[in-house]
Amino acid sequence: MELYSAAFIGFVIITVLVHEIVGNRNEGRQWIVRLSASAVFYAAISGWRIIFIAFSTLVIWYGGKKLEALSGDKTIPDKKLKKRKKKAVVALIAVLNLGILLVSKYLLPAAGHPILLPVGISYYTLMAVSYTVDVYGGKYKSEGNIAKLALYMTWFPQILQGPINRYDHVSATLFAPYHACREDIRKNLWLFVVGALKKYAIANVMIGTVGEIFGGDLSQKPGGFLFAGALLYALCQYGDFSGGIDMMVAVSRTFGVQMNSNFSQPYFAGSIAEFWRRWHITLGSFMKDYVFYPFALCSPVMKLYKKAGKRWGDHMARSVVGGIGNILVFLLVGLWHGPRLHFILWGLFNGVIIAFSDMCEPVYARLCATFHIRRDGRPWGIFRIVRTFIIICFAGYFDYIEKPADSLIAFKNTFLHFGPGISRLWMIDLFNSNILSLQKVVVFALAVFILFTVDIMKEKKMDPVKAFLGRRAAVRWPLAYALLILILMSFTVAGNNAGFMYAAF
Repeated sequence: MELYSAAFIGFVIITVLVHEIVGNRNEGRQWIVRLSASAVFYAAISGWRIIFIAFSTLVIWYGGKKLEALSGDKTIPDKKLKKRKKKAVVALIAVLNLGILLVSKYLLPAAGHPILLPVGISYYTLMAVSYTVDVYGGKYKSEGNIAKLALYMTWFPQILQGPINRYDHVSATLFAPYHACREDIRKNLWLFVVGALKKYAIANVMIGTVGEIFGGDLSQKPGGFLFAGALLYALCQYGDFSGGIDMMVAVSRTFGVQMNSNFSQPYFAGSIAEFWRRWHITLGSFMKDYVFYPFALCSPVMKLYKKAGKRWGDHMARSVVGGIGNILVFLLVGLWHGPRLHFILWGLFNGVIIAFSDMCEPVYARLCATFHIRRDGRPWGIFRIVRTFIIICFAGYFDYIEKPADSLIAFKNTFLHFGPGISRLWMIDLFNSNILSLQKVVVFALAVFILFTVDIMKEKKMDPVKAFLGRRAAVRWPLAYALLILILMSFTVAGNNAGFMYAAF
């Protein structure tokens, strides 16, 4: 279901109207409208596969009640025994949820029996795990109402491509009453339009060109041409993922539900580690809280840390432990994206870069001191941003190109056969074959300019929504029409109607 389709827009409008009507009569039941809409939406796009998310919901609901029952069970005086029982419950719940994901997404395709995955399984499975672990850790009490827990799992704006919401954050507004006001509607419309601009005028317009650049025999293509494809892919991926998130966050806020933030101007990051604190934030925070920290604080790793500290010093010990942890995390991140070797290599590429950068931090500090470079100065900051973006583009070789051998060819040609003159001829050929056109380039360039203008404002702690809505009508309305015209133009030049990249997860 496309987000611009009459079916989706009509579905949202009808749900908002019912939500308001119910709210005027009994606002305590608005969450039931949200649950009903989510169930209808999920059933419409997944059909019988709704049983998977229903099973996960039932498991974590029962598991949460069991954990609280064990915590309050005075017939088990031995605290260690009680803790072991609770850990066993958590392990069983994790195995059941992750087992479904493992079998359906990895084992069946590997055995030659792929199935159509339940929509959002990679997202709601991690939400189920985080809920269970947090209840076990006493972060909050379990939800006794299974219908409310079902709403947490199935809330329709999050189900297509996240974010991976945390129960304690989203529940504060998910079950609360809400009445729309004019100011909120204006802000949500702005956010939806900007998201649509990212998705349709950036990602959809240029993703076909990316496919052409990386198609065919890469060994015959110069490195400059291939790197241009990697740069375009980085922009398309950001436009697609963050645009889709913006649109669904806007829909969620229409019902008063605040979801977890998933992006924070990632292409202004000064390192790969910082990039991953700004990109797909909810996946990164899940991995940090439920993989990295448990790994880093486990007994064998702490022993390794102490031994490394005695031999190499505190920084190297932290770098070794943190490096191993980051490589493990990004190996799992790669696997989370799909059961393909190129995703695993992409994950490891990120993990190794982060580990290596942390290990070499004292070297960077000495070099800056030697050459009198101010590390807090603007030139160094710009250099770090550009350097990080180039590394992200290189990572795209593993992310987009499915055959690892072709990824290595792309790296080789980029470094050894860049060929700027030949690359220019290859780009001209894209125009001659009507894969690229002046209209495409103009729409794409204007949309990218708007995207980075908005991101620069956010980076400077300015609110672009407030800045836009605060303008006089004579300025605001022409700008709004210009955005809408740009989006409409994207449909005429895109040449394809690509779905969301992360919706297949």
